Amino acid sequence: MIVDAVANQSSFNIIHIESSFKIDFFVLRNSPYHQEEFSRRVLKRVDPGVDLAVDVQAPEDTVLSKLHWYRQGGAVSDTQWRDAVGILKAKGTQLDRADMQKWTNELGDFDLLTEATQEAEAVVGPAERRDV
Repeated sequence: MIVDAVANQSSFNIIHIESSFKIDFFVLRNSPYHQEEFSRRVLKRVDPGVDLAVDVQAPEDTVLSKLHWYRQGGAVSDTQWRDAVGILKAKGTQLDRADMQKWTNELGDFDLLTEATQEAEAVVGPAERRDV
């Protein structure tokens, strides 16, 4: 499965059976967006009590990925949509909106970013938004 994912620049996951803990791995694709996405990764500590940190996707890129997967899946996955809107609400002005707009234009998902942003701001208006 891992060899196929690397060869096809796709993804795979590993599941710890005893705890049902799952980690998704995404193989770096050779495109301008994916190269820039990789350069924005963020180092996060897995557990404060354990000396282990991993690189994770920046929140802007998580929103873009969720919106893209939503479209690719026929725009029916409530989970992908809710996740994207939730990040937009939670991170508010901390997000680099200009960069997100640039890449959604290139990826063909600008309309979804606009709609998700409007939904996030309708639930928590700009004056009420608090960054976390």
